[in-house]
Amino acid sequence: MYAVGTPILYGRTGVCRVEEIGTPPFRKKDGDSYYTLRSVFSTSGELIYIPVDAAVAMRPLIGGGEASDYLARIPKLKPEPFSSRKPAELAAHYQGVLDSCRPESCLMLIKEIYLKEKELAAHKKKLGQVDSRYLKIAERLVYEEFAVALNTGPESIKKRVYAAMEREAPKQ
Repeated sequence: MYAVGTPILYGRTGVCRVEEIGTPPFRKKDGDSYYTLRSVFSTSGELIYIPVDAAVAMRPLIGGGEASDYLARIPKLKPEPFSSRKPAELAAHYQGVLDSCRPESCLMLIKEIYLKEKELAAHKKKLGQVDSRYLKIAERLVYEEFAVALNTGPESIKKRVYAAMEREAPKQ
């Protein structure tokens, strides 16, 4: 169980803070405990209510050391490009990568789509909607989590990720 005030990564929403634990205002006093979550980076003020015992993708955030290690490993990441003309297959592939909720998986997805975008740009083409949508999700998850871990902003993390992708991995 997460304590009130704890920042966590919640599914595809991103970094949220546990605001409260208890029965939400829209439920009768049935004894079920819910986490009341608020997105750390959203300005909407929206609250999310999740049953404490729900089987949803929630996990504690990584620490600053781990985030730095992941950033240092980006040039060495070797994503295996997935290609399909069927948007449903492409979405299923990307969703499968995101379902792990692991920072390295999200970084691999970002790099995979980044390399795909570079290849398309060489032929004066652009990313498709599915690629763009999943790239934004993966970026939000990584940038928010690393920003909290490294006490900076998501834009700063984005610059570091893209700078790292530009560097060539050393030959082995």
